Amino acid sequence: MNKKWIKQDITEAKEQIDDILKKFNKNNNYTVVDFELDMQHVYSHLNVAYNTRHWTVKEINNFTDNDYNKVRKIPNDLTFIDY
Repeated sequence: MNKKWIKQDITEAKEQIDDILKKFNKNNNYTVVDFELDMQHVYSHLNVAYNTRHWTVKEINNFTDNDYNKVRKIPNDLTFIDY
């Protein structure tokens, strides 16, 4: 697991969440569409961090747009609790 690589995306997701919270507090014009776009950004970073957790340094260094399109999707190996 390349912690530096994963930390980068988790940090980006956290910064985006912090930005969302600021928008909630300051911007009365923040719409559901804005929120949806911002959340897509959050999930994209979290998904990349999770989906590339087993990648080698070589794979990370050769990261392509095609790879990004695959790894930014919601993981298919996570089980979410269904209440």
